Amino acid sequence: MTREGSEGEVIVVVQGRIEGIALDVFGAVLDAAARGSAPGVHVDLAAVTHWSLLAQAMVLTTARRLSRRGAVLVLLSPTPALRDESRALSVFERVMTLPAGGT
Repeated sequence: MTREGSEGEVIVVVQGRIEGIALDVFGAVLDAAARGSAPGVHVDLAAVTHWSLLAQAMVLTTARRLSRRGAVLVLLSPTPALRDESRALSVFERVMTLPAGGT
């Protein structure tokens, strides 16, 4: 699900496991957000229980695409378990991340 934030950014709310068919949907949403003109894309990860390496790579690719046009990708509220899963690609060290409630 996506919505517009108070500063014109796109907010993507994701939940459950991002793999399989959910991965296709996640990729399509990120792609559409990256093609838009919003100053940023915020991905709310608070309700995500698992994400595949491919989902993580999509996030990194989207962050680079946005950066090239002067926009930013921000990851919101990742759980400790999600942070652990993301160590191989260092996602949270490479993409701006805010704790719960941060925007």
